[in-house]
Amino acid sequence: MDKKKMDPAVSEKYVDTATTRMLEYYSANHANPLSVLPEDEIDFPKELDARCRADIRSFLAKYRRKKCMRKTMRIFGSIACAFLVTLSLASVLILSVDALRVPVLNYFFNKTDQYTQITGDTDATQLPPVAFSLEDPLDGLISEEYVLSLSDVSPVSALAIYDTADGKVMLVSIALLGSVTRLDSEGAQVYREFMFHGNPAVLIIENERVTVAWIREDLGLTCNITASHLTEAQVISLAEQLNARLDTAPSVLG
Repeated sequence: MDKKKMDPAVSEKYVDTATTRMLEYYSANHANPLSVLPEDEIDFPKELDARCRADIRSFLAKYRRKKCMRKTMRIFGSIACAFLVTLSLASVLILSVDALRVPVLNYFFNKTDQYTQITGDTDATQLPPVAFSLEDPLDGLISEEYVLSLSDVSPVSALAIYDTADGKVMLVSIALLGSVTRLDSEGAQVYREFMFHGNPAVLIIENERVTVAWIREDLGLTCNITASHLTEAQVISLAEQLNARLDTAPSVLG
């Protein structure tokens, strides 16, 4: 059939119809190489045969790509499901351990260029009853050279400042977790967050000043000891002794 003598629309229809038939023919024999035809080969024009071969190759390439993509998506889907299950189990385990609930649930340390801010929340409305004097919380724990120079106690916080004749200063603060506590950390040579007897804590060292602050979520408190001219080990030791004194207070977690 001479394509030049045919109406273009009719010619295009002829080619499309012939292509469809050719595709059906090759599809039935797709297991054989495209260059080898069965014995009952149908005589098609070379131009049409080339077009059919190209269409078949394109179809098979698309089919293989889709098949590979589906397999890849199934693999990634399985990996994603396994990751989500692992993450969910890890979250449940973390939230079920009291020692780990503290840093996850109700507090955070927010460090800026000038200071570190401790924020959180608690249902408590006043400081819990304790078996020691909030006016002098380090009584019996520090050297006699330190003299209590300032004491300020309110329903939500307690502040005590001790100093010595040669200018050493120590500050102790106990406050409700719901209030905002700011620690001077500008220019600190050391800033480290860590766990302190199961409680989240932060260590700040700037020149001769050492600060240890920690959270007692079970009591709804944030505590802070800052001292000049004392070593990191000495300040942490004082914090441990004060923390032990706080163990006598009733928990607010129920």
